Amino acid sequence: MCPDCMVTDAAMSKQAYKEIIAQYGNRILPQNHPYTIYVRRIAKRIIQVSGMQNLNWEFYVIDSPEKK
Repeated sequence: MCPDCMVTDAAMSKQAYKEIIAQYGNRILPQNHPYTIYVRRIAKRIIQVSGMQNLNWEFYVIDSPEKK
């Protein structure tokens, strides 16, 4: 990946993160919630096989009133 692309991707990711936190911040489940722990455990396995371990990953689970 080109260095300029990485900067653009990082900026876009940061902006998307801010928008999601602004919209759903009060509905994000805590890091010790069972759903969050479950998602993080599965995501770590996916990251390992993807070869993308060198990236800084963060996971948030949003409590949604929609059908689960």
